[in-house]
Amino acid sequence: MPGQIQEYEEVSKDFTAKYIMMSRDFLISLNLEEKYPMYNSASHRPCIALSGAEADALLDYFRIMQQMIRVKENPHRLQVARHLTIAFLWSLFHKMYVEREKSKHEQLFKNFIVLLERHFKEQHTNEFYADKLCLTPKYMSMVIKENSGRTATEWINNRIILEAKTLLYSTSMTIQQISDELSFSSQSSFGKYFKRAVGVSPKEFRGD
Repeated sequence: MPGQIQEYEEVSKDFTAKYIMMSRDFLISLNLEEKYPMYNSASHRPCIALSGAEADALLDYFRIMQQMIRVKENPHRLQVARHLTIAFLWSLFHKMYVEREKSKHEQLFKNFIVLLERHFKEQHTNEFYADKLCLTPKYMSMVIKENSGRTATEWINNRIILEAKTLLYSTSMTIQQISDELSFSSQSSFGKYFKRAVGVSPKEFRGD
């Protein structure tokens, strides 16, 4: 989903994948979220089994999208991409969409994740998120654990570490700049935090 980072720890030898990435603005421009809230659908059904015919149809869509994107002289390329994407998503909605009423605890968990995405770079404590949700830290942690199998602290730490890994791996930012970006009091405290979670220092992770 927009703003999220996917990390793959291992894949089997026979694994292959095709993927399409789109910007948040492009996704919003499709005007589908109000009718089909994709966050809710993806969180409850992140993997969809396809029949052979369905898989072939999606691969055809993928090839058409690739061909269309390569025709750079077409002034309507963005509009074509938008309509192709809408057609692609409509073909999946009947499988991915989960029409269900969320419980109070499920809604609290969703609200926590939304807040975490907005504030994890600056706010690292349970107390901040519990206060925003008008809950006690203890009750919030119980709800998060009940709905996800992880504590609130684990969610916060994992999100910070995932962002740190991404910045170390895919940018030229210095470790001090990354430490500042993630609101650590010093490069040393960031290094200790990272090594405790990952097992190696930021410098070692980057391969310097």
